[in-house]
Amino acid sequence: MSLLPILNAHGADVRDVLEGLSRRHGFALQGLENVAVQEVNDAFTEGDLQTRLQQLLQRYNYVVVSGDARRIERVVIIGAKSAAPTAAPDNAVR
Repeated sequence: MSLLPILNAHGADVRDVLEGLSRRHGFALQGLENVAVQEVNDAFTEGDLQTRLQQLLQRYNYVVVSGDARRIERVVIIGAKSAAPTAAPDNAVR
């Protein structure tokens, strides 16, 4: 697992950073329109590509498709994670 050099992405839009990683590492990126405008925070500093994708997409449901030698070929962003359903109060009408 090789670490990527530190990427100066603090304050950049998450979508721009994802597009940059896609170009740099040669994987296809689908569903970018499902990502809200959001700035990259300080937690995104270094790590392997998988770790960086996890950090950037922690609020989203997504699929990573890997090929030979576990090389990432495609990332599909499905949409934002929704809050877990809450239980109805005991006095709720059923």
